[in-house]
Amino acid sequence: MCLDAGSVFYALSCLYNGDRYSDKIASILSKNFRAVLCVACTNLGSVQTSICCQASQMSISTVRHILVNASRDFSARVQAFGRQHPASTYLFFVLLALVVYFALWDNENYDTRKFLSVWIDYIEDNGYWYALKDSFHNYTGPYITILTFFAWVGEGVLSDLHLIKLAPITGVLAVSALVYVFAKRHGADTIPPAIAAGSFLLLPTVVSNAAQWGQADIFYTGCVVVCLLFILKNKFFLSVLAFGLAVSFKLQAVFIGPFLLLIFLNRGVSLLYFAAVPAVYVIANGALLLAGRPFWDVALIYMGQTHYFQELSVGAPNPWFVLRRLILEIGYVTGNRTLKADLYTPLTLAGVIGGALVGLRFALLGLRRIKLTPSDIVVLAAFSAALMPYILPKMHDRYFYMADVLTFLLFIQRPRLWPIPLCFQIGSALVYAGFFLDSRHLVLYGSAITATTVGIVALSVLVANIFAPDAPTLWGRMVKAYSIWRPPDASERRTS
Repeated sequence: MCLDAGSVFYALSCLYNGDRYSDKIASILSKNFRAVLCVACTNLGSVQTSICCQASQMSISTVRHILVNASRDFSARVQAFGRQHPASTYLFFVLLALVVYFALWDNENYDTRKFLSVWIDYIEDNGYWYALKDSFHNYTGPYITILTFFAWVGEGVLSDLHLIKLAPITGVLAVSALVYVFAKRHGADTIPPAIAAGSFLLLPTVVSNAAQWGQADIFYTGCVVVCLLFILKNKFFLSVLAFGLAVSFKLQAVFIGPFLLLIFLNRGVSLLYFAAVPAVYVIANGALLLAGRPFWDVALIYMGQTHYFQELSVGAPNPWFVLRRLILEIGYVTGNRTLKADLYTPLTLAGVIGGALVGLRFALLGLRRIKLTPSDIVVLAAFSAALMPYILPKMHDRYFYMADVLTFLLFIQRPRLWPIPLCFQIGSALVYAGFFLDSRHLVLYGSAITATTVGIVALSVLVANIFAPDAPTLWGRMVKAYSIWRPPDASERRTS
C-alpha cells in the first residue's frame, strides 16, 4: 500500500502560496511520490528503476518550485509590510540592532585601552570643557567635543568604555535617518525606505566599527552622505559645507574630493566654493579654540597624524599591504634589517604623488560634459571613496568604511549590483577580524584584498559605462573612458 503524499504537500503549498498552486502541486506530488513509494515496496526491473529516477527528479523540481515561490511571496509580503508600516518596520530593525550592539557593549580592544579611555580619563580629570585647551589627543575638535559632551552627560552613570561606544552608536542611528531619506528619494521601488534604513544598522562593518571598535568613522561618513544628498539636489555650495564638516571630523573625507571636483567640472560650478572648507574647519573646531588651544595647534592636527605610524600600510586591504610584507620578507632573507626604514620615505612620497595624480585624472572626467543621472552620481561617489584608499599608502584597516556605506547606497538604488557592496563588506570584515584577533595572516588579508579588488574593478567598469557607453567591447569602453581627455564626440553626449 502506498501513502498519499499529495495531501501533505497540498497543506505545505497552501501555507507558502495560498490557493494559487495548491491543486496543481498536490496532484503532481501525489503522482510522483506514489511512484517513488511503490518502487520502494517492490522489486523493480530496469524500466521501473528509470521511472523511479524520473519521478524523483520531478519531485525535486516541484519542491524547488515551492521554495522559489515561497521566497518570492515572503519577499513581497515583507516589502508590502515595510511600505504600509514604515514606523513599525524601522522600530523592529532598531530594536534588533540595539540587541546586537549591546551584545558587543563590553568588548574592549587596543584602541579603546590605549587611546580613547585615556582621553576620557583626561577629560573627566581636568574639568570636562576646560580640558579642551590641552593637546592630550590627536583628533580634531568635532569628535573630541562630542566625546566630552557624552562624558559630561554620562558622569557617574556609564563607564568610560560605554561612553566611548555610545557616541558612535548614536551617530549610526542618526545616519540611518539619512539613509531613509536617500532611499525615499532615490531608492529602487523594491526596497522600502524603512527596510533600507533598518538594514544599514545591521551592516557588519557598521556594527563592528561602532559597537565593537568604538570608532568615530560614522561621523565623517554621515557628513559625506549629506554632501551626496545635496549634490543630487544640485545644491552645490551646501554640499561643500557638508564636505568641509566631514573633513573637520576625519581627513579620510578627502577620498571623496575627486568625485566633488568631477561633479563641479561637469556642471560648470565655480571651484571657489571650496574656499569655504577651511572656514568650516575653523568653525567646527571652535570649542577647542574657545577653550584656549592655540590656533596653529588646531590647524596642524592632521600633520601630526601623518607621522604617527611609519608604515606603508596599517592593515588596509590594498596592494600596499602586500608590498609591505614583501619588503619585510626581503629584508629578513637578505639580513638587511633597515630595508623597510630605508624605503619608507621614497615609497610613501611616490605613493602620495601617484595617488594624487590618479585622483586628479578621475576628476578630469568631469570635463566631458555628459549628463549624469542620479545613479551615475552615486556610482562615481562610491568609486572615488573606494579608489583613493586602495591606491594611497599609509592606509588603516578602517579606511574603506566610507566605501562600505556608499556602495550600500548604490545597492539601495540599483539592487542588482548587490555583489559590489558584498565585496567591500567582506574585505572590511576580514581586516576587522585581523585587528580583533591581532593577526596579519596572509590568507586572511589576501582574501580581503581580493574581495576589495573585485569591488574596485566592478566600480571601474560602471564608470567606464558612464563615460564611454557606445564602445563595442568592455576593453574598448575602459580605454575610451580613461584615456587622456579629449573633446567628446556626439556619441558621448547623453541627454537622459
